[in-house]
Amino acid sequence: MFAQQPFAVIGQSRSNQTDLQKRALFIFLNTYFDDALPFSKPKKHTRKSLSREVINMRTWQARLIVVYAQFGCLADAKMAFQGIPVEHKSNLLLWNSMLRANQSYGYFAESLRLYLQMRTLGIMPDEFTFPLVVRTCASMGNWDMCKLVHVHVLVSGFQFRVHVANELIGMFGKLGYMDHARKVFDRMQFRSCISWNSLISGFSKNYDLEGTINTFKWMELEGMEPNLVAWTSLLSAHARCGKCEDVLRLFCEMRLKRNGATAEAVAVALSVCADFYMIYEGIVIHGYVVTGGFQDYMFVNNSLICMYGKNGNIDDSSSLFRQMKTKNLITWNSLISSFSEAGLCNEAFEAFLQLEKLGDSMLQPNVITWTAVISGFSSKGRGNECLDMFRRMLYANVDPNSVTFAGVLSACGELAVLDRGIEIHGHSIRACPDNNIPVGNGLINMYVKCGKLKEAQIIFDKLGDRDLVSWNSMIAGYGMHGFGEDGLLTFRQMVEVGQRPDEVTFVAVLSACSHAGLVTEGRQLFDQIVNVFSIQPLMEHYACMVDLLGRAGSLQRSMRHHKEHAHGT
Repeated sequence: MFAQQPFAVIGQSRSNQTDLQKRALFIFLNTYFDDALPFSKPKKHTRKSLSREVINMRTWQARLIVVYAQFGCLADAKMAFQGIPVEHKSNLLLWNSMLRANQSYGYFAESLRLYLQMRTLGIMPDEFTFPLVVRTCASMGNWDMCKLVHVHVLVSGFQFRVHVANELIGMFGKLGYMDHARKVFDRMQFRSCISWNSLISGFSKNYDLEGTINTFKWMELEGMEPNLVAWTSLLSAHARCGKCEDVLRLFCEMRLKRNGATAEAVAVALSVCADFYMIYEGIVIHGYVVTGGFQDYMFVNNSLICMYGKNGNIDDSSSLFRQMKTKNLITWNSLISSFSEAGLCNEAFEAFLQLEKLGDSMLQPNVITWTAVISGFSSKGRGNECLDMFRRMLYANVDPNSVTFAGVLSACGELAVLDRGIEIHGHSIRACPDNNIPVGNGLINMYVKCGKLKEAQIIFDKLGDRDLVSWNSMIAGYGMHGFGEDGLLTFRQMVEVGQRPDEVTFVAVLSACSHAGLVTEGRQLFDQIVNVFSIQPLMEHYACMVDLLGRAGSLQRSMRHHKEHAHGT
């Protein structure tokens, strides 16, 4: 009965087979009969000998599960597994096959459930089970389960198996516990190249540039030559920490020392060229994409679209988009963001509508898509269209992020629609933490422009870690509404806490002094621009001083200021 079980399962599923199921079964049966039933000697295969040939039927059931999983037929794999009696489920190969199948397709909760069921049945994991379970816990971000599985590994004595330890290092690194990752690494009796790569990658992903560099150098000192994966992590660490020149230098060094680069490294270098507006370097790397054979990597093409778009080369960005035979959502988002950042709101919206019309469930606009269009409308002063897109976004059940809120709050401020701003404030409270800087700055700006300085000050006071925009918004708000002394006081508080002012700050505070007639204070501030903060005065600063002296009736001083500025320029 047990020997016939796989064929019973096959018979049950045949009534409703897809093409993939048929192909999976064909491959399985081909392999099964080739290996288990050598038909060159048919006379010897009596029922008794057949039972001996297929005595390890659980191995074949595991293979059937693997074949189903390879073709994406997880329901059939699950049915094959469930069809096995409990008393015959002691074979670890069966469990490992199901764990691998569920993990391969992202069913991490089901994979974890199977592991716990396995432990409940008293089946002990082996060195092949633990890497699968550790990877599952890391993907779920379940810290409690990560700790539990780590204990299971220690109790089982598999912590010194290289592939188990490598997965533990990767798990701790992914969750940000680099101290735990380092302990596992330090206790390893033998380290493979993957061990070093996992530790370097962990430091890189956690923005620890020093840890990444030190481990990379340590790897070299131990006589282990860093491979392309280690180099890519080193590049990524520098990129995450804004070391753009070092990224491009290391990218060139990587190509020379390793005689090439990975597609991931190319994408990192292109992202730096995009974020720091380095179009010439980006074009050079594009040339390497062609000569290095990276044109078929979708994420590399996506990076190229983004790089050209952020540098204002919309024609090149659009041309690359049209040339791509296969596009994913990141491709569309890169194009739409390119249009939006270039101020081409209509083109961004048209591309958005084209994406919607595709009707592809895998290409539904996400929060990045919506936010790109919303931010584009907001930055061009098209507030009504911005708010309309935000309404549509909520109706589509897409949750806004902090950048979305910043865009729509800016639109509310420009339109001075306080009621709508208060409504969006309510949305932001439910979606973002109180100390979210972009949202907080958006709220301050909105309340200031709607004349609600008290509410703006409350938001400002709640922001634990204020940035330059926060201070500038409050100073400008007080000045705009004639409360120059409050604006000046806010400026002094800003300097006291160690926040360095910029050109915008001085325009705001000089304007505040002008509206309040604070001539002496204004002149002192103007002197501080150069003498204290080493900032080159702009036309706007001189204009504020002329306005300040003119309002105070000091016309001669005003004219002298104007002439001095004219002579200086």
